[in-house]
Amino acid sequence: MTPITLRYVDSPNASGRTFKFKTLVGARTKARKLVGSFPKQDPDGYAVSRLTGNCLFFQGVTFKELFGP
Repeated sequence: MTPITLRYVDSPNASGRTFKFKTLVGARTKARKLVGSFPKQDPDGYAVSRLTGNCLFFQGVTFKELFGP
C-alpha cells in the first residue's frame, strides 16, 4: 500500500503539521480527530472542519476512504 500523508493546517500563515501512516485505519482515526467525522469537502478535494475551518490535505488516499462509512 502507498504511504498515506496528512497535512493539517490550522492557521492561514502556518505551513501545517504533517503525519504519515502505513495503514488506512491509522490515517482515518487521525483525520477524524483533526477535522471531525463529517468535514466539508472543498472543491479542490481537501477536508475542512465544519466547526473551526481548519484544513486537512491528504495524499495516498481519497476523501471517501477517510470519511466515508
